[in-house]
Formats: sequence, structure tokens, C-alpha cells
Amino acid sequence: MKQLDTQSREFLDCREVLDRLERIARETDTFDADLHAAECVNEEMKLFAPLEFSLFCQSKVYLWRKEKNPYYIDLIMMGCKQFDLIPPPALMAVIAEAAAARFDSDPSGTAAKVINDNFRGQALTLMLNLIYAGDSLPVAASKAAQWHRSTFPDAKRQKASHLERLYSDQYRKTGAEQAYFDNWDSQRERRESKGLPEYWQKVREVLPLADDELTGNRRQ
Repeated sequence: MKQLDTQSREFLDCREVLDRLERIARETDTFDADLHAAECVNEEMKLFAPLEFSLFCQSKVYLWRKEKNPYYIDLIMMGCKQFDLIPPPALMAVIAEAAAARFDSDPSGTAAKVINDNFRGQALTLMLNLIYAGDSLPVAASKAAQWHRSTFPDAKRQKASHLERLYSDQYRKTGAEQAYFDNWDSQRERRESKGLPEYWQKVREVLPLADDELTGNRRQ
């Protein structure tokens, strides 16, 4: 299994930066413990895990801290197993939080909610790829809403307008979209060798737009 080297210069520099940012935030009364916990997990995971999974962990840790639903942490642990990763220190601290909450009978939420959130997350990921391939945000949201209903017919419907707002909040405003795009740009030759640009162009062509029921009222 892959494990983060906590004695490496890279890790120590990362922790120094995170600690400095925490001190500054506390001194200026802008510290957000939930956001900080999620960012620490992301920064440590990026040192040895795929960028996509690092950002996935960041979002799920933040949701855990806000909603206290331990199934978000279960999803992360399943991902670590899939990628053959030993959780780094910041993630281990969050895993311990979730375990303690379960022991104290304090957690809230259900597995079903996390499953539905995961389905919606897949729709947002689809939008990310469609936009990178050339679709506008409204068009990608429309296609993703229709795809979500077709792929997960028993899940709660996701209107295009809602997916558009979620994408803006979770990807654009946080800088995650640009991080993905920069990473994919740096791997252009590898992606081309696997036929990914052609694949996503074909996906753009065949995915239908949402019908009237799923369109919703978009913000102008």
C-alpha cells in the first residue's frame, strides 16, 4: 500500500504552510475549522494520491464536518482501499472523529443520503468533463440533468438549474475546476494516447439536453 512519507521535506513544508495559514486566519478572526480540516486532507492527499481523489476527499470531509453523516467518511475509506492508500495524518484525524461520533451515538444522516449525493456528484463530474471538452456551463448542466435521470431513475431528480448552481459553488468558486483543467492540460499527451479527447467529443454529441421537466429556472 502507498503511504505518505511524513518525514519528507515535501510533507514538512506542506504542514508548515498549513499551520501558518491557520495562525493567520485565527489572528484575523477568519478561521473556519471545518474548511481547514478539509483543506489539510486535500493538501496531504495531493502529495501521494491522484488529484481527483484528493479533491473528492476534501469535499466529503467538509460535508462530514458540516452534516455529521459518517457515511461520507466511509466513502473516503472505500476510495483509499480502491487506490491502495494508507490515510495520511489529517485524514486519520477525521476518521477518528467519525469513529468517536459513532461510538457516542452522535452521528446523523443515512447511507441513502450519501448514495444520492454520490449520484449527484457523478453528474457534476460529467459536467466537468463536458465543459473541458468545450460545452458551456448551462449546456453541460442540461445534459447532466438528463443523464442523471436516465442513469439513476430511482434517485431524486436533479434539475439543470440546480446542477448549474452546485457546479459553480463546488468547482468554479473553489478553484477546483481550474485545478482539474490544469492537471489535464499537463497530461495532454497521455490523454490523447488513450483517446480521451475524442471520447468526450463523442459524448458531447450523443448526450441529449434536458426536457422541460428538468430544465428549472436558471439564474441570469
